Amino acid sequence: MRASEVGCEKEFYSFKDNRFSRGVPLDMIDQVWQAYENRLNLCVNALISSTDEIDARIWSRTLVPFVAGLFVRNPDFDVRYRTRIAELFGHCDDTNDVAHSASSPDQINMARMVELHRLLSGIMTADWDVLHFAPDEPIVTNDLGYAFQEDRLYDDLPGGVIIPLQRTEALVVMPRCINQIAHWTVGGWMRRVEHFEVPHGYMRERNRAIAWAAREFIIGTDADEIEQYGESLREESPSIEPAELGLATAWVTRRREHEWHRLVSALERTPEEILADGFEIDFESIVADWHPTMIFPAITNRQSQTALAFDGRGIYLNLVDFEGRS
Repeated sequence: MRASEVGCEKEFYSFKDNRFSRGVPLDMIDQVWQAYENRLNLCVNALISSTDEIDARIWSRTLVPFVAGLFVRNPDFDVRYRTRIAELFGHCDDTNDVAHSASSPDQINMARMVELHRLLSGIMTADWDVLHFAPDEPIVTNDLGYAFQEDRLYDDLPGGVIIPLQRTEALVVMPRCINQIAHWTVGGWMRRVEHFEVPHGYMRERNRAIAWAAREFIIGTDADEIEQYGESLREESPSIEPAELGLATAWVTRRREHEWHRLVSALERTPEEILADGFEIDFESIVADWHPTMIFPAITNRQSQTALAFDGRGIYLNLVDFEGRS
């Protein structure tokens, strides 16, 4: 299938009922995507061409939401969300008013924003690694935009969520509970990124995994490339929750949903200012650039105790809950 033959569903993210969206624009969610998509190509190129670090503001304001968006933007999120509702309230049908209302298109779209908001902390804490492949072994992608590489075919290559970026590059996000997420240099705040040259033969297995994870289709640069992995497509691919991929449980993400806001506020300060003021949320800094829809429920005592720490040079995030959950 050619790119010209592929279409899209119009107004997939648009609110249908203005009363539900409480006065915000009906295309609010599209605006959230566009705010980082407009510079995504430049930022991905910066990530690929980086040596061992990238500007932490580019990373936090564009690349982190890009990765988080992969888990909420596609129709697979609708399936996962309706499954959650069914587990809470029973099967969704016309006889179950609660489940039916909770599974409406507008409710699902609002849930996308809540989930995006809560995924940011787990994605920030992960290791970020860029894989570089030989030109004669290009990577394919799928309708989700990611797959999970659980096994390590080579001891010196990382495992985690693999996200195709370009024909010969992919990002691997390896979940961690505790990590340094930014460090201070003469050039400002930076984020550590590792790079790996992938040996021949490795991508064949990864491409099969990407095809296996697809919900409906895979994408490549030519027909021959697609056909050799078509056999890995399944009639029905199971939906996988981000927590199953290691990106923190809902229990922790609810309690750490403001750490992204604290981090981007801190990235506008010097180390001396952080030592003096800590990780207070600065709303002016947040709204000056990309930010998720402002969902600020009442902050509990636990949420007010930030999981960020600063040792004079590096900023660390600890997603291990007080009870040891992660």
